[in-house]
Amino acid sequence: MSAKEYVKRISPPDFIDEVGFKTYKLRVRLNRYPESDWIGFFRESSEMKSTEVHPRIVEIDGDEITWTASEDKIPENIEWVDKYISQVNEKYNRLLGKNEEEQQKQEESEKQKQAKLDRLNEKYKDL
Repeated sequence: MSAKEYVKRISPPDFIDEVGFKTYKLRVRLNRYPESDWIGFFRESSEMKSTEVHPRIVEIDGDEITWTASEDKIPENIEWVDKYISQVNEKYNRLLGKNEEEQQKQEESEKQKQAKLDRLNEKYKDL
């Protein structure tokens, strides 16, 4: 799966409760359950413009994002949710790339160590 597709919104908003005059609790579904690192990056999104879908106040539960919004702001809210998801996917991809690079370095170091031990074992096998 490519980085930009790590997490994506796969549903339109689902109205789950009316909480005030033209104010509703909504949810959107995601294509997967985000990992805790991804959720942490979401909470720290740097483009924090919208107050209704501010990354620190929405609820992320499993594969759903839930928040409360006024009806007239819903299209804007969805746009911001999508922007936050895209931004977080980029950060998360950098983390995954860094972790993969570190793992490859560790594996190479282990191979070199084992090769050295194998050479020493071969060199001194007749002692």
